[in-house]
Amino acid sequence: MKQEFFVNNRQKYSQQVIDNSLSIFFSGRTFPKSADEDYPFEVDKNFYYLAGINQANVMLVITKKGRKVQETLFIEQNDEILSKWVGRKLTLEEASQQSGIEKVMYADEFNNFVFALLNNSRYHTERVKNVYLNLERRNDDVFTNPALEFSQHFLRKKYPEVAIHNAYEIVIGLRMIKAPEEISLIRESIKTTKAESRA
Repeated sequence: MKQEFFVNNRQKYSQQVIDNSLSIFFSGRTFPKSADEDYPFEVDKNFYYLAGINQANVMLVITKKGRKVQETLFIEQNDEILSKWVGRKLTLEEASQQSGIEKVMYADEFNNFVFALLNNSRYHTERVKNVYLNLERRNDDVFTNPALEFSQHFLRKKYPEVAIHNAYEIVIGLRMIKAPEEISLIRESIKTTKAESRA
């Protein structure tokens, strides 16, 4: 998908959230398979729909204050030694080009960035009072994901006055209406499937 596809998706999403809000989406994380091997990474579909980044441990933050929308992407910094074993990660410039998000920062700045938005300071005189998270639910007692953990172990404990909203339903609703690019890819997939079934 081209950059414009993800830009348009974020614009449609931002129109549906209330003002004075903060939306946080997590790409997901890898899980260990053995002592030195991880299971193949699978990006969160709602995150990818908005950001266009297929990489673990990436966060997308969308703020809407005074009807002005700001988008910030947080990625892990490349480790030269680790990259030889698990592959290199996107640079700040590559992540920006791929997603269409101008402001890209490293993941270790994420906590301070969110802290500044949720607390009064001389830089942010009016703190954010609404937080949207991608709160996917499953009929599984042990199911969890970064958004659920962020809600339960961080927001509810440190900011009980903040209203938590479920962004999952908004994004799923948007994804149900396919863009022309998506329809074209679906048709191509159907053609490929039919061709393979005849072979």
